[in-house]
Amino acid sequence: MLNYHFDSITADNGDADFSRVPIEATLFYTGVPQWRFGGGARWVQNPTASIDVDRFATVDIEFKDTVGSIFEVGYHLAPPLWVSLRGVLEDYQAERFSGLQGAVPADPTDSIHGNHIGLFMSLVF
Repeated sequence: MLNYHFDSITADNGDADFSRVPIEATLFYTGVPQWRFGGGARWVQNPTASIDVDRFATVDIEFKDTVGSIFEVGYHLAPPLWVSLRGVLEDYQAERFSGLQGAVPADPTDSIHGNHIGLFMSLVF
C-alpha cells in the first residue's frame, strides 16, 4: 500500500505540521471467522516537519527515511466492510534542520518516536 500521511496543528501563535510517504507490506492470517490478524513492515520516505511560531521563527526539519513495523487486527462487520485497529512502531532520525541559523546538520544520536495507533474502516472490493 502506498500512502501520504500527514498531521498538523494550528494555534493562535503559530502552527506545525508533519508529513511522510509510507509504503507498506502487510501479511494477514484469516483462519478465524470474521477476524484477520496482520503484521508487516513500513518504509517511510521523505519525512519532514515544519514549525512556524508567529513573529519568532520558522524551523524545517528533514528526517532520514526509516523502516517501521505494523501490527493490525480487523473485524469483518459485513461484506465488504472491515473495522481495524492498527499499531505502528517507528523512529525518525533528524538529518537536517533549517530556520533560525540557516541549514545545519542534525545530531545523529537524536531520534523521535513516531509510534501511533489508529482505528479505521475499510471497504474491500
